[in-house]
Amino acid sequence: MPHERELLLALRRQSQLLIAVGSCAVWGGVAALKNETDRELLRQQVYGTSRIAAATFAPRPLHCLVTVDAVINGCPPEKEELIGLMSGLLHGALPVPNDQPVCSDCRMKENLCLLTERAQLCLGPLTLGGCGARCPSQGVPCEGCRGPVPEANLGEALELFLQKGDGREIVLERLRRFYPEWKL
Repeated sequence: MPHERELLLALRRQSQLLIAVGSCAVWGGVAALKNETDRELLRQQVYGTSRIAAATFAPRPLHCLVTVDAVINGCPPEKEELIGLMSGLLHGALPVPNDQPVCSDCRMKENLCLLTERAQLCLGPLTLGGCGARCPSQGVPCEGCRGPVPEANLGEALELFLQKGDGREIVLERLRRFYPEWKL
C-alpha cells in the first residue's frame, strides 16, 4: 500500500542502518509471485467488491525502494545468521555477505548430489548457501528459498535441468517462487 511505502521511506531517513530480513524483504519472495498479473484483478480476487486495499502496488525487494545496508536471506532466515547479525551489530560490524551456493553446504555435509546423482530438480547450484543444506540433507531438493548466488550461471544450470528431463516452464516456475525477478 502507498502509505507503507511512505512509512518505509521515513524509517530509512531516520535510521542509521536498514537490514532486510527474509526472502520477501531481500528478493520479493512469494509475495511477488503474481507481479505479472493485473493488480486490480488480484485485488478483486482477494477482496471482492470491497474497496479494501484499493491502492496497492506490486511487492518488490526493499532495495528497489530504499538503500539496504545488509541482508539476512532465507525463508525463514537461519537462527545462526540472526544471532550473528545481532552479535555483529553489538560490536559495530555488519554481516559478511554469503556468496556460496547451497552445493557448498552439501559438500561440507558429504551429501549425495540430488541433481547429478538422483536426477532431481535441485536448485542448490543457483541458491545462496548458509542453511547447512537443510533440505538436501533430508533428501529434499533445494527450493531456492535463500535467493540467487551473486553470479549464478542460469543458462548453464537450465541446460543441466533440461538434460535431466525437467521442462523449461517447470524450472522457471520453481526458480521464481522465491526470486520472481529471474530472467532468461
